[in-house]
Amino acid sequence: MPFVAEFLKSKEVELRDEAALALGGSRLAGALTVLIDAWKDRPVETSPGMVFRAISSSALPAAIEFLVDIMKSGASRHAAAAAEALKLHENSPEIQALIEKAVQNRTG
Repeated sequence: MPFVAEFLKSKEVELRDEAALALGGSRLAGALTVLIDAWKDRPVETSPGMVFRAISSSALPAAIEFLVDIMKSGASRHAAAAAEALKLHENSPEIQALIEKAVQNRTG
């Protein structure tokens, strides 16, 4: 995992995106931590889209919780990116209920 995580710091967008997706697809809790840290450490002007999709693809409960929390209280563009990422789970009634509740309780 550390080898792949290094590519999250690449200047090449494609390498960063592929690394993020590989980490998310691993479904490892440690990979989720790496992805969340990468999002927190990214340049402000960088879109969170791919990192959020990678986080969502892990399907870990902590990943879903993280994205739902962003929907509740994150900046508008981050909340929209989190909602887009969570579309991966549109067939899950449980996750859809969390999304609806986040939209209702939005504070940002």
